[in-house]
Amino acid sequence: MIDVEKIKEQILSILNQRGPSLPVEIAREIKLSPIFTSAILSELANAKKVKLSSLKIGSSPLYFIPGQEKKLEQHADNLEGFAKSAFLKLKQNKILDDEKQEPAIRVALRSIKDFAIPFKLNNKIFWRYAFISEEEFQEFLNKKRIETLKAEKDEQAIKEQVVNIQAREPTVGEKISASTSKLSQQPEPIFIKQKTKRKIKTNFLEEIKNFLNQKNIQLLNTEKIDKKEITAVIKVNEEPCLLIAFNKKRISEKEILKSYRKAKELNLPYYILTKGEPTKKMREMISAYKNLKKIDKIEQ
Repeated sequence: MIDVEKIKEQILSILNQRGPSLPVEIAREIKLSPIFTSAILSELANAKKVKLSSLKIGSSPLYFIPGQEKKLEQHADNLEGFAKSAFLKLKQNKILDDEKQEPAIRVALRSIKDFAIPFKLNNKIFWRYAFISEEEFQEFLNKKRIETLKAEKDEQAIKEQVVNIQAREPTVGEKISASTSKLSQQPEPIFIKQKTKRKIKTNFLEEIKNFLNQKNIQLLNTEKIDKKEITAVIKVNEEPCLLIAFNKKRISEKEILKSYRKAKELNLPYYILTKGEPTKKMREMISAYKNLKKIDKIEQ
C-alpha cells in the first residue's frame, strides 16, 4: 500500500534540494508514474505547499517550494519568441513603461508572470522585474515623484505666464489686429479631421466592448484601432487570446492567414470577429484544416 503522506514528504525534500522541477523529473526520483506524481503535486499545490510556474517546458509547468521563485531564472532559456525578448529587456532595464513598448512586447510582458510584475504610477502601467531589490524599486519611485513634481511646477509657471500676458492691456495695434483676425478666423481642418476619425474609432470599439461584455470575455488591452480593424488581447477561460475584429461582413482567406501569423508571432491562440456569418466555403475550409492530421509525400 502506498503511503501518500510519506510520498509528499519525499517530493518536498526533492524540491528543496533541486529547486523548480518538472513532474516527470520528480516521478523519476520517487519511482512512481508521472500521472500519480502529478496528482500528488496537485494536492500539495491546493494546500499551498508548492507553487506552479507560469513558464512551461513543453506543456508542463515547473513545481517549486514558495521562496524558490528566483530559481526560475535558471529556466528562462525555455522562453521563446517575444516572451524571451520581453524577459531579457525587462531583466536588463529592471522597470519598463508599458505604453512605450511595441505591441508584441506589451502582450509578452503579460504572459511572463513569473518575471514581470505590473504596477500603476500616475495612472500609467509599468512593469517591474520580479527580482530587483526593494531599494532599486523605491529609488525609481522617488525619481518619478520628483519628475512629477517638477512637471507640475513647470506647468504652473506656464499658467502664470499666460495669465500675466492675458492681463496685460493690449496696444492700439494689437486691438486692430485682434478685431481683424476675428473676422477672418476659421477653425483648422486638422482638428475637424481628428475629431471625425476619433468618433469612427470609438463607435466600432464600443461595439466590440459590448459584444465581449455579453460573452463575459475580459478585454486586457487594445493594440490597434482603426475604422476597419481592431486588434486586442482578451482573456477567454482565464487564458490570454489575440482578438482580431473586422468591421465588415466577409473576410478573405488572406485575412485569416494574416491573423494566424500575427497570433503565432505572439504565441497566442486567436479569435476572429466579423459582422457577418462565414461563408459555406470558409466554414468548409476551416473544418478541412482542423481535421487534417498530416500531409505526406509519396517517395518516388
